[in-house]
Amino acid sequence: MNTKKYTPRAAEARLHRAYPGGCEASKTPQLSSHPPRLSGVVWLVSGLLATSLVWFSPSEVLADSVEIGGFVGTRFGGSLKDLDAPQAEQKVDMEIADSQSLALSVDVVLTPQLYLELWLSQQQTQLESGAGFLVSGESLTDLNVTYYQLGLNWEFLPGQTRPYLAGGLGVAQFDASAPGFANDSRFAFSLALGLKQDLLDTLALRIEGRLYSTSIESTSEVYCDAWGCYEQQNGSMAQFEFLAGLAFRF
Repeated sequence: MNTKKYTPRAAEARLHRAYPGGCEASKTPQLSSHPPRLSGVVWLVSGLLATSLVWFSPSEVLADSVEIGGFVGTRFGGSLKDLDAPQAEQKVDMEIADSQSLALSVDVVLTPQLYLELWLSQQQTQLESGAGFLVSGESLTDLNVTYYQLGLNWEFLPGQTRPYLAGGLGVAQFDASAPGFANDSRFAFSLALGLKQDLLDTLALRIEGRLYSTSIESTSEVYCDAWGCYEQQNGSMAQFEFLAGLAFRF
C-alpha cells in the first residue's frame, strides 16, 4: 500500500480533523477506520438482478429449475497491515490464517447454460502477526470472513461433464472477536473456474477454484513519526478458495 507524506503544518491540520485527540487516538487496532461504504455495492447488485429479470422473462425463469449447492473447501491468503504503529519499522503485517471454509450457492436457470447465482462463503479463522512461509504467527483474534456475492455462472461446454466460469459482485464481512478490533464490510468481487459432473438427473458434483478481491480503503488513517504524518492510500486484499460439493436441482 502507498503512503502520502504531508508538510508538518498540513499534517497537523489533517491529523486534528481525523483524530481530535492527536496521534494517540489512532492507536486502537481495528480492521477499518470508517463505516462500511455499501451504497455502490447495493446499486451494482440490484442492477445486475434487474437486468437479468428484464432480459429473461419471469415465465421463462419459473419454467426452468433452481439448483442449490453445498460446499466444503479451504481458503488461502489474505493480509492486512497494522498502520497504527508510529514508525515504519514498527509496523506489523497481519495475516489471515489458512483454514477450512463452507459455502452455499443458489442458482436460477436463465438458459440451458447460464445461471443467475447467489453465493455465500464463510471462513472461520484467526488473524495472526509475524506469520511467514511454513511458520505460524501469534494469534491476535478469532476472525470470520464471509463473502456475499451475486453474479452469473456460465457452463461453456454442454454434456454430462461441464466446465464453467462464474463471477460475482458483493461484499466481504469481517467479524473479529477480540476487544479493540472493529468489524467491517467492504466491496468485493469474485471469479471462479470449475467443473460440474452429473451423478443423477437432479444431482451433480461441483469442483471449483474461486478468487476473491476485497477493496481495503482507509483514506482517513493517519500515523506520525519524527518527520511528519502519513496517510494510507487505497489497496486490496486477495484470497483463493478451493471447494468441492454437491448441487441439487429442483
